[in-house]
Amino acid sequence: MLPRSMLQSLAREAGVPLCGAAAVAADGRAATAVSLHLHPYDPDTAAFLPWLERTRVMRSDIRTFLPGARSVVACAFPYASRMAGHTGVVARYACGEDYHTAAARRLGCFAALLSAACGGVATRWCSDTSPVSERYWAAAAGIGWTGRNGCLITAPFGSWVVLGIVATAAAIEPAPPVHHGCGDCHACITACPTGALEPGGMCRIGRCISFWTVEARTAIPPGIRERMGDSRFGCDRCQAVCPFNEADCGAARLFEPDGRIVAMDAGLYEQCSSGEFLGMFRGTAVARSVNRGARVVEHGDAPLAPDA
Repeated sequence: MLPRSMLQSLAREAGVPLCGAAAVAADGRAATAVSLHLHPYDPDTAAFLPWLERTRVMRSDIRTFLPGARSVVACAFPYASRMAGHTGVVARYACGEDYHTAAARRLGCFAALLSAACGGVATRWCSDTSPVSERYWAAAAGIGWTGRNGCLITAPFGSWVVLGIVATAAAIEPAPPVHHGCGDCHACITACPTGALEPGGMCRIGRCISFWTVEARTAIPPGIRERMGDSRFGCDRCQAVCPFNEADCGAARLFEPDGRIVAMDAGLYEQCSSGEFLGMFRGTAVARSVNRGARVVEHGDAPLAPDA
């Protein structure tokens, strides 16, 4: 079994600032039970995210991601939370290099080092690129807990982190899970302008500004549009009020923020040409969006979000 100290040494070499391991049980889940904090499969969720049902098997059994997996190493990469002049038009995680690309470099290196240290065993990594429950494994691996806003909260960096996992056929010393640290704080629930958050870390997808401005393929309903303020790609409100997010990640940040995007004006975001848009956001997570965020606006014929 690879000792936890050796795992941490390999992580530092690969540029992974925070990681932990969880053992895979016989059923493919974590050996220590951790709540998934996934929204129930109600009609609202099924209507907005049908892929949840299609990918249920892979998300519930890590062995469909890596046959023979014995351990999952969860990794967290902080990004710059303190962005002077941030307007909120683009969520913080998208104000620089695409996190998929930035995390991939480090995860790929980490997986290779881990495999070599364990005799060449099979490894496979992902960071929001496969239907793997990364938050579930992160909590099981002891690098944080799932807050009432549904985000993974870490002690050193709060929830301003990008998650990734490395599944491996090697046995790695597991870390104890971190107990829920939110106490009686409900700041995130109160801060959500659309009432998307419910106690227990559940999110009403049909009310979530981030869903509508990043993932949705249809026009933003009036009931959401009128409450989203300047948000045009993502929303940081439930994280911005979290007391654990006051820490600064310093030199550990995953990418350097782009000042132009940080200070982006909502009007400019909506009015710029396709060429200007690509020039501004090429290489960022914004460019991956299935739509142009809030530029896909309703014209009176879009359905209202459920109970919006």
